[in-house]
Amino acid sequence: MLDEHLEKGGVWEMPVVASDGSRRHVLWSYAQKGDVDYLFGADITHYVEQLSDLPSQLESLQKRYNELEELDELRTSAIRRTVHDLKTPLIALKGNMQLERAAEDAEAKERWLDAMDTNLDCLIRMVDMLRESVRADANALKPRMEKVELDGLLNRVVQHLGGIALTKGVVLGSKIPEHLSVLGDEDMLWSVFTNIVHNAITHTPSGGRVDVEASREHSRVHVKVKDTGVGMSPSELKKIFEGFYTSAESGGMGLGLYVAKSVVELHKAS
Repeated sequence: MLDEHLEKGGVWEMPVVASDGSRRHVLWSYAQKGDVDYLFGADITHYVEQLSDLPSQLESLQKRYNELEELDELRTSAIRRTVHDLKTPLIALKGNMQLERAAEDAEAKERWLDAMDTNLDCLIRMVDMLRESVRADANALKPRMEKVELDGLLNRVVQHLGGIALTKGVVLGSKIPEHLSVLGDEDMLWSVFTNIVHNAITHTPSGGRVDVEASREHSRVHVKVKDTGVGMSPSELKKIFEGFYTSAESGGMGLGLYVAKSVVELHKAS
């Protein structure tokens, strides 16, 4: 075979076995100058291996491209939802202001003021969620670690969301022992548990129940939020902690659980 290549000249590839027993891909070329024959060889094994791996690399790149394309669609959809979700309480707020001005008795004015306060809280929650999601994307969430009385914090979360549960016809219960403390950022933990419990209430139909339970096992604290909602499919469970993901039924911006997961990981918890 070598003699055939030498007669034809040019460049050809022919494998050889190296001294260590490995098979190498070598690119050969032959030249003749006067009475001297020259045979040149270049080891191209590295490049051949890269080429052989090219199909799997292309497949991986295509998969990543599809994921990025899906994420871009989610972000675009989320922006549309966010504009709509921000607009709804603003319109309601404007209407409540007009009704409050037109109200003639103190009781009616107080009712419309309460409605305005509720809509303002909704707007503040949305803005906070957007801010925290941007910080999470930029890895700018920095917890201030200190001792947190978790039992008191969880009880305040239950009290804070009790009105929302009552309005929806959902029973919000709790089983939280006293003297339950952890090391963490109190504001961030408040955001995590408020988001999770609010999410549970949102997805539990009227007549259902949401329970917040906490317990200590050795050096760890376990917090459970259980509800009697419809649950999620396995495919949804894989995506609920992704930024901007939301099911067709739930609506919203799809940022609450994403931010909650980021904060939990910052606390080296799960």
